[in-house]
This record gives sequence, structure tokens and C-alpha cells, in this order.
Amino acid sequence: MRTSETDNQRSSFRPLNGLRSLDAPNVLTLAAAVGLLVISASLWFQFTRVRAREAIVEVRTLTLKSPIEGLISSLDVQAGGKVKQGATLFQVTNTRVPKPRVGDLQIELSAAQTRLRTIQQQLGRAGRVLDIASQDFTQQSTLQISRQREELSALIRKREQALQESSFAERNYARRNHLYIQGAIAFDEVDRAATTLAQARQEVSLSENRINAQQRVLDAAQKNLTLIATRGGADPETFRRDSQIELEEVEDEKKAQILRIEELQKQLAQANKEYEIKRFADVVSPIDGVVWTIDHHAGSSIKEQETVLSLLDCSDRWINTYVREGDIKNLYIGQRAEIVLYGSENKLKGRISLIRSGIGRSSSGSDIIPLLPINMYRETQVKVSIEEGNELSQDPNYLCFSGYTGKVTFLP
Repeated sequence: MRTSETDNQRSSFRPLNGLRSLDAPNVLTLAAAVGLLVISASLWFQFTRVRAREAIVEVRTLTLKSPIEGLISSLDVQAGGKVKQGATLFQVTNTRVPKPRVGDLQIELSAAQTRLRTIQQQLGRAGRVLDIASQDFTQQSTLQISRQREELSALIRKREQALQESSFAERNYARRNHLYIQGAIAFDEVDRAATTLAQARQEVSLSENRINAQQRVLDAAQKNLTLIATRGGADPETFRRDSQIELEEVEDEKKAQILRIEELQKQLAQANKEYEIKRFADVVSPIDGVVWTIDHHAGSSIKEQETVLSLLDCSDRWINTYVREGDIKNLYIGQRAEIVLYGSENKLKGRISLIRSGIGRSSSGSDIIPLLPINMYRETQVKVSIEEGNELSQDPNYLCFSGYTGKVTFLP
């Protein structure tokens, strides 16, 4: 019984051992196949990648110059230092700038201000004279109207008296004429009474004319006019008008002088601004960057437009390299690239931004070109713009890897 059980167990394990013995070569074959596949893929990747010559990392550089001649009074940056846009980099002072235009304008402005004070005094006097003339004119007008009214009243009274005398003359003439008809008196008395009546009536008519004339004089006086005399320089109305004209002329001169002063003040402000620009210059950073070189230091004398320092714009880096012309078919704009720097363990990433062929062989539009050697090496320029990353270039002491040599590989 036990023997049969043991035989059964052996028989059950026999197929498994057989399987193992049969699968071992297959496993080796499979492993070899996988290895060959990996090697083939690696070789394919190596051969399909395009490699370029060694290239140098270039960074956009900004040169900052002194806008004026003078002495560098302040320079608080150093090579490799990081600066922010708008930060003051250095200051230049020139203490030998002349100020002739500023001085001349100050003298002219002072004279104009003095003249304005004189005009203001004249304006005050002219105003006071006009007030006096206006008072005199008002008083004279009041007196003139009052006088003309009194004369009109007197003429009216004379007319009433003339009317009474004319009425009496009429009654006397009638009485004398009746007595003459009765034969009581002589004709000469009737004639005398008739003459007296005619004179009385004429006086009434003259009185009416005088009243009408005086009424016109009164009306003219109430309108600041005169019909009885020509106004001379001593007349209050003439004096008042002359004073008013003089006051207006002085006011116009004051306005013109104020405009002149304002213009001189603007010119003086501009002259001072120009003087300060020539005397003092505050140069600020136009970008966020890193100081590349410093050509002059604090305390150094410098000429206008002389270079003081230069900045690196680390956001704009690239390399220019060359590849065989036959490899262009494997490249395209925007293709990824990898730059391995020799002086650092960093790997920079970038993309192709320019492919330019024919350098050294193009005729640049000329109709006549020189004969090119048959075996001339044909190369194409490829520009790779470096992308910003978190590599050590963020540390300003590495100066954005400007000038580093690297090997460029274009990735498929």
C-alpha cells in the first residue's frame, strides 16, 4: 500500500521536472532576444540622434555707459552680482558744469519780478485816481442836474409871471379900447396898451422857448451829457475816462508781465533740469540680470558714453553650433536639444530656433561666385535657444554659464 502511494507521488512529480528541463533553453533564448532588442534600440537611438560640434553658451549682454562726463561717485555692485530692474547701479557727478544760462535767466526773472511790483504800485495809484475821479464825476453830475432843475424851475416861474402880465395887458387893452370908443381917452393910450400886450405875449413865448431849452439841458445832464459847454481836461467826466483808460492799460501791462514771468520760470526750470542732468546722473538697471564685467570703479574719472559695466540677461541664452549638411533632414525648428557642459555637471535644455545653411558658400546675391572646392566641408549653422530651468544658472555666481563650452545633442 505504501509502495503504491510512493509510486503515485513520483509519477505526479515527473511531468514537472520534465517541464523544467524543457523550459530552460527557451528562457535563455528569450533573454538573449530581449538583450539583442535592447542593444538594437540603443544603437538605433544613438545613430538616429544628431550630434553637433562643441559650442559656447552665449548670453545677451547689455552695455551700460555713463551719460555724462565726471566722477563715479557711487558703484554698489560687483561682478557676478544679481540686480533687479530699476535698481541703481552707479552714479556719476560732474562738479565742473557751468551755469551761464541759469544765471542769465535768474537775473532776467528777478528784473521781471521787480517790474511787476512796480506795475502793481502803478495799478494801485491808478485805481485810487479813478476812485477820486468817479467821486468827482458823481458829485458834479448831481450838482449839474440839481442846478439845471433849479434853472428850469426859475424859468417856469418866469413863464407864470409872463402869463399873468400878458393877461393883465389884455384886460388893460380891452378897457382902454372901450374908453377910447366912448371918447373918454385919446388913441395914443389905446396904442400904448396894445404895444404892452404884444410885449407881454412875446415874453410868454420866449419863456416857453427857454423852458423847452432848459428841459433838454436837464435831460442831457441826467445822461452824463452837456449841451452848454465843451468838456476840457479839468472836467470830472473827462478826467474819469482818462483815468479808466490808464487803469486798463496798466492792468494789460500787468497781465503781460505775469505771462512773461511764467515763461521765464519755465525756462529757468528747464535750464536747471538740464544743468542737473549734466551735473548728476543716476543709472538704473533696465532688466533683471547679472553683472558681467565692471570697467570702472567708484572714484574713477569717466568720459561721456564711456562703458562702466555690462549686464547679462539670463533669460535670453543660446548656442550656435554646426552640423553636417546631410543631417539637416533630421532637424526641425522647435526640436528639443540637450547641452552637456564640460565645466559643470549641469545639462541644459533647449530648442532649435534657427537653421541657416550655406555659410561661407553663399554668394549673397552676387551673380558671380568663386569656384568652390569639391571636397569643401558642408556645414549648417543651428541656433539653439536655451530654456530657463532650475539648474545652477539661477545662482548668479555661475554668470548664467556664459562662455561655458558644451556638447549639443539633438533629441528625436
